[in-house]
Amino acid sequence: MNTVVYGAGGAAKLLLEKYRDSLGTVLFAATNAGTFLDQPVIPADELVNVQFDRLIIASSYVTEILNHLLALGVSIDNAEWFFAEEQRIISAEELGIQKQDSSDILYAFYDLALNPSTYDSAVFAARAEMARQRLEKKWIHFVIVPSLIAGGRPGDKQRYGGVEQIKWRQDSVVASVFKLLENCIACSQLATRGEVFGLLDQAKYTFPEKYHPASPSDDHRLADAIVDWESGGNPYCFKAPEIAKQHVQQWLDTCQHNRKLLTLTLREYDYLTERNASLHDWQDFFLTLDSEQYCVVIIRDTDKMFQVLPEALQQYESFPAASLDVRFRMALYEKAYLNLTVTTGPSSLLYFTEYPYIQFKTFVSGVRASEIEFHKERTGAEVGSKFPLTRWNQKWFWFEDSKNSIIQEFNELTSIIESSTGVERE
Repeated sequence: MNTVVYGAGGAAKLLLEKYRDSLGTVLFAATNAGTFLDQPVIPADELVNVQFDRLIIASSYVTEILNHLLALGVSIDNAEWFFAEEQRIISAEELGIQKQDSSDILYAFYDLALNPSTYDSAVFAARAEMARQRLEKKWIHFVIVPSLIAGGRPGDKQRYGGVEQIKWRQDSVVASVFKLLENCIACSQLATRGEVFGLLDQAKYTFPEKYHPASPSDDHRLADAIVDWESGGNPYCFKAPEIAKQHVQQWLDTCQHNRKLLTLTLREYDYLTERNASLHDWQDFFLTLDSEQYCVVIIRDTDKMFQVLPEALQQYESFPAASLDVRFRMALYEKAYLNLTVTTGPSSLLYFTEYPYIQFKTFVSGVRASEIEFHKERTGAEVGSKFPLTRWNQKWFWFEDSKNSIIQEFNELTSIIESSTGVERE
């Protein structure tokens, strides 16, 4: 076995003292030719022509050396590092070298000229993920492309409370939603539209296909996601990171006490208030439940997350961290026995998970963003029908969140959940 030890200093000497018997024939390499321990040192630029079984970097400048070797065309896929401080060899797997192969990356351009700084980005993310699956690429690099006008789409600055509010949403919602995908390798937020051309030059695969900033498109329609799914894509792609689940569990340990977790995601906007949750109906419903069996956690609108809960719901737990951080929100959804919500921005996350949920108030008469024609165009669903993406433990309830409706839908779905054998049902 031939082992190349890259380094000609104290770390290399210590490596040999500790591991000499396991290294086989040792060849030394460094940036420049020379000698070390009475052996010749191969210059780095000649390593491309050297046959070796192992490459161990014995230097604290491991990142610089890896970049240099990569530029020279030397394979670094299985490179190891001698961590002199702990006197141990860090394996290639533990080192976790990021391969720089753009042919493995789908570049997904979320253009704010026509796409909003809202949870609608979840639809775009799921569509990009299904495109990644079709193309059999390993990663997605999301790119948030700024609009030419302040605040994104025409009218968004007015809809969402100004440019600062829009920027907040881009950071805490859009970018955070994209990072819920396991195959998201990066999320870039560009300063100008012109910067996109540098990325387009290196992108071999893009979503949307043939994306160009001169002709942006609306890519956040649920109806299009359904078409992608019907073409064989798997849209159930959002998962909380493990560390978020650990933190959420720490909090749940203080209040859940082995009870079944129910979440209620509120809509509490100051406009189109007809779409807001009917708080007293939810209060009346929760009062019908056995408090020793169920733990209710309220997830509030972000703008009201630190306010005192409305009087109707003050006896229940609230978790402001889930309103603030998408990762905590997703972790809470994942741990719930059942997620309850009215139609609101964050509920779109649930469409692309396998977690149990019921969404109420999907249709509100007289409100354009909930009307029959809106659903035909944007969601691809007929009012009153089964939403195509819902699984056996999920449901869109189209009408009012009245106490009786909540009780009926809750009882029906929990009966299905309780009778399930754990095998996926359609």
